[in-house]
Amino acid sequence: MLIIVMIKYMFLKGKLKYLLAIVGLIFGAVIVHPYVMVVYLFTSPQENLSLLSLLKDTFSSKMLPMAIAFSFFSMVIGFLIGALFERNLRLQRLELEIEKGKEMTIALNKLISVLSHFVMNSTLAIKFAIKRLKKEIGEDTTIKNYLHDIEKETKINEKALKAVMDKSFLKELERPDTSIKKIIELTKTIEKKIGS
Repeated sequence: MLIIVMIKYMFLKGKLKYLLAIVGLIFGAVIVHPYVMVVYLFTSPQENLSLLSLLKDTFSSKMLPMAIAFSFFSMVIGFLIGALFERNLRLQRLELEIEKGKEMTIALNKLISVLSHFVMNSTLAIKFAIKRLKKEIGEDTTIKNYLHDIEKETKINEKALKAVMDKSFLKELERPDTSIKKIIELTKTIEKKIGS
C-alpha cells in the first residue's frame, strides 16, 4: 500500500524518473545480473558448474563489482525511460494548453465582436439623438455643454471599439498570456489609441 502511494506521489510530482531509476537499480541486481550469469553458464564451456552453485555465486561478494555494474546500467536506463516519459507528459500538457488558448482566443474574438456591435449601435443612437436635441434646444448653452460632453464620450467609445477590433490588438490576444501585466499592457494600448 505504501509503495502504491509513493508511486502515485512520484508520478504526480514529476519524479517518475527517480522511481524508475530505483526500479532499474533493483532490476539490474535481482534480474539482469543473474540472467547474464545463467547465460554465461550455458554458453561457455566451463568446469562442472551447477545452476544452483552459479546462482549462489551470483550473489556472493566476489560478484559484487559485476552486480554493481549491471545495477548502475539498469538504473541509468530506468532514469532515461522515466525522463522520456515525463517529457512526453509535459509535451501533452503543453499541447492541451495551446489548444485551450486557441479556443479561448476564438471565443474572446467572438465576444469582442458581439459586444462591439451592441456598444457601437448604442453609440450611434446617442450621437443621432444628440444632433436632434441640438437642433431643438436652440441657444441653451447649459444643455449644449451637457450634450457636448456626452458627444465626447461617444467618440471615446468609438475609438475604443476601433482599437479593440484592430487586427494588431486581436493578434495580441492570441498569445496565451493571462497575467495581470499582459492585461495592463493591453489596457494601455487601448488608452493610447483613444488618446486618454
